[in-house]
Amino acid sequence: MKYPVALTEEIADPGNLNAMKSKKDKEGNKLSGKLKRLPQRPGIYLFKNARGKVIYVGKAKVLRNRVRQYFQKSHRHDPKTESLVAEIADVDLITTENELEAIILENSLIKTEKPRFNIILRDDKDWLYLRLTVNEPFPRALLLRRPEKGDSLLFGPFIPAYLARKTKAILHKYFGIRTCSRNISGEDPRACLQFDMGRCCAPCVSKDVWDEYGGNVRKARLLLEGKNSELISDLKEAMLEASRKTLYEKAAGYRDALEVVQRQAEDQRVASTGFEEQDIFAYHFAEGKASMVMFSVRAGLVRSKKEFAWENISSDEVKGLLGTAIQQFYHGISYIPKTVVIQKEFDDMLLLREWLSGERGSRVEIVAPQRGKKRHLLQLALENAKLAWKSRFLITEADALSALQDALGLPSVPKRIECFDISSIQGTDQVGSMVSWINGQPRKSEYRKYKIKTVEGSDDFASMQEVVRRRYTRLVREDKNLPDLVLVDGGKGQLGAALAALDSAGAGDLPLAALAKREELLYVPERPEAIRLEPTSPALKLVQRIRDEAHRFAVSYHRDRRAQRALTSILRRIPGIGQKRAKKLLVKFGSLERVRQAEVKEIAKVVGAKTAKVLKAFLEEN
Repeated sequence: MKYPVALTEEIADPGNLNAMKSKKDKEGNKLSGKLKRLPQRPGIYLFKNARGKVIYVGKAKVLRNRVRQYFQKSHRHDPKTESLVAEIADVDLITTENELEAIILENSLIKTEKPRFNIILRDDKDWLYLRLTVNEPFPRALLLRRPEKGDSLLFGPFIPAYLARKTKAILHKYFGIRTCSRNISGEDPRACLQFDMGRCCAPCVSKDVWDEYGGNVRKARLLLEGKNSELISDLKEAMLEASRKTLYEKAAGYRDALEVVQRQAEDQRVASTGFEEQDIFAYHFAEGKASMVMFSVRAGLVRSKKEFAWENISSDEVKGLLGTAIQQFYHGISYIPKTVVIQKEFDDMLLLREWLSGERGSRVEIVAPQRGKKRHLLQLALENAKLAWKSRFLITEADALSALQDALGLPSVPKRIECFDISSIQGTDQVGSMVSWINGQPRKSEYRKYKIKTVEGSDDFASMQEVVRRRYTRLVREDKNLPDLVLVDGGKGQLGAALAALDSAGAGDLPLAALAKREELLYVPERPEAIRLEPTSPALKLVQRIRDEAHRFAVSYHRDRRAQRALTSILRRIPGIGQKRAKKLLVKFGSLERVRQAEVKEIAKVVGAKTAKVLKAFLEEN
């Protein structure tokens, strides 16, 4: 079994590689046991952190193969996946009969758990649906955003949403569909204002109009189902009948309704282009960021455009972006079009087509057109996705720095920002990091790593205080340039620790802020309320980038420290190898695996021929 880098154990006894001397070791052993017993079946895997929170949900055709990939040292991961693996403390499994079941279950779990390492399609608006409650004796028309399947008739989604409200108003004004929720008995003493306005025939007051109300519901249904020719014929007949009976106001109402329906029928006829019903997905990806545009075509016209965006997305994740977007977008939506147009094919395309067809109840096509009308609309979507990317992400560093100055009330533009983070797993190998950004860009030559020297166990506040104090005590002593802003990863606790450290170092007047991860709130000294910036704020995006870079740098250093400690622990158990020789081997080869693969003569150059033979023999035996 190859252990994940994040769970590398300190091996106290090379003759017993499974020795466990801490709670963390036990957790790692528990996880390794689960990895050995992974089933060779399709299903869902849920990765959890040390607090038991689900941080990633994934589906697999074969659970054993997919889950183990995360923990193979030979398998290269992008930085985001490395951060994920570093946090995994446990894994839960749910097996399914097939991949299709896994897709449906994965959608549900992502929506309920909201794991932070998953790509999540975030949209603050749902389309409107209109429900005709034909399961009731006197049906009503209701607007819904998240409809559930039932006995009522569901129409929509209406794109754009105002069409749903407009249609509902037509049903009330011209077809007399009631708006109330009364229990209709036909014996109420008086009708409501809707009757006086001519918008309801008042079945609540008189049973004599019950048949008339049923006829109104039938006409409303024809309108919603688009059976315009039949409805027009009915309205003409009703208008003439009302006129013959000298019910001129009623006849005028039917006349107005007839005009509305005829106009709607004409609009549909003119708009028809031969591909009336389809959704189009296109994205643009660059610099670790992606934007996606979804066009909905109804009645041959683009009726709606939705935009989605992601930051800190890897090139590997982009390969499955279309599948993820389609999978999450149509989960729980009652209406699915006949055709879904995409810019390129992806791995789960056939599986998603099967799923969408099952949800719709008829065949759904997922196509990547190369020519024709569909290609023309796809090209339009691609151009819009690129424009959306530029609008959202192409903000100059000067704009972001100026916005940050305004948000924090800084005396000057923060051209130089230094950010600190602390990394540890249950108190082991606690380290700190400092990243430096100049004019909105990282200056990696000025990054710094810190071993925590004065803090026992896991104490983020004390560790933050130590690192910040060491940094600025030195800068003040050497009379070097100080930053325009000090940023720390954390909330009020880390802010207080950093403030105390700055005072101790003689740099208490430096501007300071803390960025809390969960709600992305900014805290500054002498301000009791947190600063909440808009998610699209360039100032927030800048500090998030800086904070994430500090976190990445700290996690990377922490991982190296754990790996080196584990390797040193093994090497020092070998006769003839002490602290100095173990360190030389680490510097020369970098890992235990490389030492194992090296020839004796290569090792001998570092520790001598005799010790090299002993070392090689030990590694071969163990």
